[in-house]
Amino acid sequence: MPIAARSAAGAGGGVAGADAVAAPIAALALAIGMAACGDDEPDLPPLRFETAHFRYHAYPEASLCPRYGDWLEQHYAALTAWLGPSAGPAAGEKIDYYLLRNRLQTGEVCGQPHGDTPGGCTRGRSVYTERAYHPHELVHAYAGCPSPLFFCEGIAVLLGGGNAGAVDRTLDVESLVATAAYSSVTEPAFSATYSVAGSFSRFLVDRYGRDAYLSFYVTVPRDAPPEEIRTVFMSMFGESLEAAVATWRAEPAQGEDEFVLHLAECASAALDDPVSTLDGLSCDGAGGIRPLRVVRTFHASAETGIVIRATTGRVLAADVYGCDHALRPQRELLSYTPSELGRPRELWTNVEAGDYWLSLSAEAAEGETSASDVSVSVERTPPLIADACATALARDVATDTSEIVFAGTLAAAADDSPVDGLADVAVRFRVGAPRTARTTSFTPSDAEERTLCASGCPGESAATCGAVSGTSLVPGTEYTLTLAGTATSAGYRFGLQLAE
Repeated sequence: MPIAARSAAGAGGGVAGADAVAAPIAALALAIGMAACGDDEPDLPPLRFETAHFRYHAYPEASLCPRYGDWLEQHYAALTAWLGPSAGPAAGEKIDYYLLRNRLQTGEVCGQPHGDTPGGCTRGRSVYTERAYHPHELVHAYAGCPSPLFFCEGIAVLLGGGNAGAVDRTLDVESLVATAAYSSVTEPAFSATYSVAGSFSRFLVDRYGRDAYLSFYVTVPRDAPPEEIRTVFMSMFGESLEAAVATWRAEPAQGEDEFVLHLAECASAALDDPVSTLDGLSCDGAGGIRPLRVVRTFHASAETGIVIRATTGRVLAADVYGCDHALRPQRELLSYTPSELGRPRELWTNVEAGDYWLSLSAEAAEGETSASDVSVSVERTPPLIADACATALARDVATDTSEIVFAGTLAAAADDSPVDGLADVAVRFRVGAPRTARTTSFTPSDAEERTLCASGCPGESAATCGAVSGTSLVPGTEYTLTLAGTATSAGYRFGLQLAE
């Protein structure tokens, strides 16, 4: 693909500039310094390591995982495979990544193309940024910018994110597709165009297919006038730009995490066993930017229950993400308060059929790149949380479990108590030792009503039901926790503490 001469990032990404560059990489850094700062060459960081496709430059005080290069190569392989054979540097050429000290230095190199200092920019095959890992700018380095800037930003947000927030479908996409119009947008309005460009790119991929989208991307000229863009669009997609935009505008509300494709994360090692245990964390994969972080993937062929169990005295986060869609609410197990550290905690949730990736990260001391005091297990089961109380399956809880976080949605839930008019989901469990039930609230994403029943469901004569907190749990007894709310709510996250 043609190489963009200049790409200056806005809110979390980069905007391709206007001039083509054919200068060798070695001469490009000097040219950038001349363009950005007159006769003063910027104080660029030294080379720290080199891989098959990268030269990574960072100041000595920047802490990097020794295996960070492995993650960059994984990112490169996953994204260039998606982009096609013309993506990435030519044989013998490498991507130069410059980790700058701060936003001030980024401004010296990248300028303020939209009225504000960007977080990074890409010029040719060189990335300049204040972030140790900036996937948006890397996409620019892989894909170049042969098409109008709106589509260059769209592909970079689609594959690398842009931290742009909710999609504003009222923006004038019909005008923004022309480079002249897009280049004239300044901050703060410019930031809003990122999510729109990414969302519209995902729409085109889903509607017409990846190959058609990429063919359009490399065919429509960057500085094409609006009429030419519309002609190419019609010829390649068989639909007018206006008709496509109208269909896109009619789609539901959307945030960036609902359309971004996580290709590198979803190329990580898979958890193939029904129960997988990780004893310890290291700077593996994406751990280059978080010293104690591991990324793993799993596939669900049908609706599946997921149990994540974690034990560590550190601050730890375990997050489940969809490879090409968002999970609402977020499926997260986070230990951060002193009372939780060192105590086994579990996340119980259901996921629909699809591909997912799991991020495990823990607090690290300065220079620490591995930790043996972290234990995390991931178990796949039949669905754990039922849409009706009568169909919930009982599960034994480990005797040392201190809290279970339940997360999911009420969209398909039945109403087990019609008098309250609320949709209900239920989970059934047994404890192995006497415990007292307490609750943790995760509002605003939480259930409106909670009921704990022994030996049955709400409304059954044999069941003893009441409030959750303060209930004494007897070993061997089946308990049913019912969470209720409106079926249109975003979802629930609810913590059941099992106190001694």
